[in-house]
Amino acid sequence: MRSRHAFALALLACAGAGRAGPTPPAFDMHFGRRIQLACIAQDPAYEQSTFGRLTAAASTFQSWSPFEQEPFSRCLRQRRFLDKPLCDDVTAIGVDGNRPDTLAALDAALHRHDAVLAAADDVLSLQDEAWASPARFACPAKLPHHEKTAP
Repeated sequence: MRSRHAFALALLACAGAGRAGPTPPAFDMHFGRRIQLACIAQDPAYEQSTFGRLTAAASTFQSWSPFEQEPFSRCLRQRRFLDKPLCDDVTAIGVDGNRPDTLAALDAALHRHDAVLAAADDVLSLQDEAWASPARFACPAKLPHHEKTAP
């Protein structure tokens, strides 16, 4: 429960996760934010990215430390399921979900990586599984849409 709380605080720190404008982007903002946070879970160096710094600067943010200790984060650091170019692109985008330019930038970044988004979606399913039952969570060696077997 504590790890789920840490993620919820990080997600809440990403102010304005709603859509804006009459023609919303193809990807849901929540999906994009979860990918950004999963990238930080996989590689704590992304805490220093635009997204990571702006998230940490939010008044509701406490610390990355509990997030780093989650079984899901440890799994991603070990297995490296997310594509580095995807993470480079999405974490370079800020957190203001109410601005159409932020939504468009995140949408464009996700579209540039269409080929790896099935694996990213698998990572989010893995995240849901880890939070639903942290005590029973086991980090898989491979995900359904991931081409390589992780070490």
